Amino acid sequence: MHDLEILRLLLARGLYQYWPFVLIYVAGINILTYVLMYHDKQRAMNNQWRISEKTLLNLTVFGGFVGMYLGMQHFRHKTKHLSFKITAIVAPLLWFVGLLSLY
Repeated sequence: MHDLEILRLLLARGLYQYWPFVLIYVAGINILTYVLMYHDKQRAMNNQWRISEKTLLNLTVFGGFVGMYLGMQHFRHKTKHLSFKITAIVAPLLWFVGLLSLY
């Protein structure tokens, strides 16, 4: 779908006014997820208290899948955990289906 078509659909649905908030939310949760992946990796290397997997997975499901994926690749963290691999695939699909359902 072309960007102008998306904009047209948002305007037609009256959702255009919320678009900046959605972008801020998605950017923020992805940055947070990426930073927490970094901190968890550092804590793992230093045998310190860790960020729970549940927290990282929840952030991923709530929109931080890009930050989680980049963190996995950049920091080589959680790459052997099946739950993270599955969530990295399923979360974006759920978001895509959710966005499609708005239209």
